[in-house]
Amino acid sequence: MFPCWDEPALKATFSVTMVSQPETVNVSNMPMISERAYAPGDNVTVGAGEDLAKLLHVLEFDNFPFKVTTFDKTPKMSLYLLAWGNGEFKSHETFYTSKISGKKRSLKIYGTPDAIGKLEFAMNIGAQALPLYEAKFDIEYALPKLDTLVVDNYDSSEHIDCRALQKSL
Repeated sequence: MFPCWDEPALKATFSVTMVSQPETVNVSNMPMISERAYAPGDNVTVGAGEDLAKLLHVLEFDNFPFKVTTFDKTPKMSLYLLAWGNGEFKSHETFYTSKISGKKRSLKIYGTPDAIGKLEFAMNIGAQALPLYEAKFDIEYALPKLDTLVVDNYDSSEHIDCRALQKSL
């Protein structure tokens, strides 16, 4: 989506807005502020100030239903930490309370409908591990929530010919 540098001094804030099909779930680093149906003529900007209606027209998506999901602005963070996902996800949710601040945070795990039943264990391990990390490093988790998106049965060889890549190196 954009160039990223693995350089701790290069940090930015992000305001994420996603445009997607109405039946899908949008996920990003910060909590959702709003989600609404998109109607042609709505004033929605994307990218570097482009009008969404013009973009959809160019792509010939004028008559397709969409929704617009807006997330809260992130704190300053490294560019490579920005995350988002979209799909037909199901989720499980639990909470943990920080021993440092007493703040209660949501821990959610997302997966495809066929895999979600297998993911509750991983979510519960996360709920136990996060307070241990806070205690060990004496640093509170910086975001108001922690979402985990599980990619089930991802085979990178379907998308990248690893043998050809190895030969070229």
